[in-house]
Amino acid sequence: MTKTKKPPFRNSLWVSGIFALLSLGLALYSFYNLQTFRQNARRAQGKVIELVPQRKVFRPRVKFATEQGEIIRFTATVGASDTTQLKTGSVVPVLYHPKSPQDAIIDDYWQIYQPSWMILIFGVSPLLLVLLVRFILVPRNKS
Repeated sequence: MTKTKKPPFRNSLWVSGIFALLSLGLALYSFYNLQTFRQNARRAQGKVIELVPQRKVFRPRVKFATEQGEIIRFTATVGASDTTQLKTGSVVPVLYHPKSPQDAIIDDYWQIYQPSWMILIFGVSPLLLVLLVRFILVPRNKS
């Protein structure tokens, strides 16, 4: 009985492929939720009241007023290492849901979509790495 030789990296391809599919599904779900949020959100003008240091980045802390006049303060989830981009006192557009205005976000592409893109990039990268190693760097057996 002869043993058939399995292609190299077979298990790695399966595991990274499943991981990539799961992260793709999670990223699509995240994009969908963000689109739904943007459709139902209210817009307001906020003011950067301070830049909160966190490790090597500064996250803007923003103050804005809701349609009902309630003053809300929140810290953005995405920061920048360059404090000249967004200075204290800058006016920024804000999106918030009327039922939970404390969960507001700055209306900026990177502020809104960065978590979804990170899920997608970090989820698909292992599969791309395994494919690169398997099909480009490993020599093919000539049988």
